[in-house]
Amino acid sequence: MLVLTRKTQEAFELPDVDVLVRVLRCSPSNVQIGIQAPLAIRILRSELHHNDLRTLPGESGQSQQQASRLIRRLESQLAALDGLAGGVELSAVDGAHLTSLVLEEAHETLRQLRRQLVVSQCRDIPSLETRSQGQVKAVTGSVATSVPENVASDRVRQSNSVYAVSA
Repeated sequence: MLVLTRKTQEAFELPDVDVLVRVLRCSPSNVQIGIQAPLAIRILRSELHHNDLRTLPGESGQSQQQASRLIRRLESQLAALDGLAGGVELSAVDGAHLTSLVLEEAHETLRQLRRQLVVSQCRDIPSLETRSQGQVKAVTGSVATSVPENVASDRVRQSNSVYAVSA
């Protein structure tokens, strides 16, 4: 492992992969860094579950299988929602519970589909150097994620192609 010492606003480069890392702010409890890299380069926080991320489309031979499975799940959930909207005869308590379960499952599937679409779109975008000079992902903590993969739990704020992730 290479260990570097940098002051605030100083940077270092990884020229072989077109990456720039800059120290943005330091405090006693954390360090905020900015990482400028092509979108094709994944930058992950170490605490993320690597197994979950490896199954995203385009990263394995199983991507078509996974997409088909998600489409079938989505179609099943749409049918369930149609049944609820069509006035399925249930007691108020059973109906509310069933609606809650169906909506929760639909939300999870849509979230997974959104993640997969974001990742597949990022693969089709040219590198940051050719797209937008100065695009930086700002991160508090150890390492960033280049694609905000779980917006709620990672507390990602997006503003003009800048991602800020707080730990």
